[in-house]
Amino acid sequence: MKPYQTLKLHSLVIAVLFIVITLIGVQYLPPLVVILTTTSLAIVALSWRLYRALHRQIEIQQFKVFRQTEALTGLYNTLDIQHPLPTTRHRAASPDFLHLLAREIFRLQPELIVEAGSGTSTLVAAYCLKKLGRGKIISLDHLEKYAEISRRTIKSHGLDNFAEVLYAPIKDYEIDGKKHLWYDNSGLEAIDRIDLFIVDGPPRNIATDARYPAVPLLIDKLHENSIVLLDDGARPGEKQIVSQWKQKYGLNYTPEPLEKGAISCHFSDPG
Repeated sequence: MKPYQTLKLHSLVIAVLFIVITLIGVQYLPPLVVILTTTSLAIVALSWRLYRALHRQIEIQQFKVFRQTEALTGLYNTLDIQHPLPTTRHRAASPDFLHLLAREIFRLQPELIVEAGSGTSTLVAAYCLKKLGRGKIISLDHLEKYAEISRRTIKSHGLDNFAEVLYAPIKDYEIDGKKHLWYDNSGLEAIDRIDLFIVDGPPRNIATDARYPAVPLLIDKLHENSIVLLDDGARPGEKQIVSQWKQKYGLNYTPEPLEKGAISCHFSDPG
């Protein structure tokens, strides 16, 4: 419960006690004494409750920050990153998602990773592939400015051989008789198999179900061992998208308890 909610609840309780004590006290003590006493008690009680609520909230935030710091430190140590990574959290991927991504790459040892939405996750994936000595990640970005920023960053980290960023503007598609918006995927036509598919875009301002077309449009490139890793899995929209994927394609999925949530999807029969 958030501090202001806790404070609101306790304020109501204290107000009721204040009224009860006042009604009882006026029968035996001067009214002024009763008012001063009950007011003082109310202030003390309310201040203590507020302190406890804020203290609890600070503990929760400290734990969250520790978990993200722990994940980021682990990435730097494991991947031997010699240059600063771009900003994480908020709109960018959180360190705990990047840690999950690295874990999946080392487990799967993929030949090809496709990513919807470039950024820090592109770099981390490329670092993992470099450490494995194999594979490549192809990332789509609908904004040419940020696609170029990602390319320059990849080059500055010396990861050109393991990562490629394609400018893929948003275009219209028709899926099951409905219009959808997603990246232009013409740059992926020559690809036969996707081992790991990272879905971290497009952003919600494109459409409420902006990430839904990812699987329908590339289902023919997924195989029985493919993994689809969806970021922001705690959001209702993303949960609904996974539910639709499950209903149509019979995927199995596992929610990951991360800062923003993530959902790991496995297709037993993607065809």
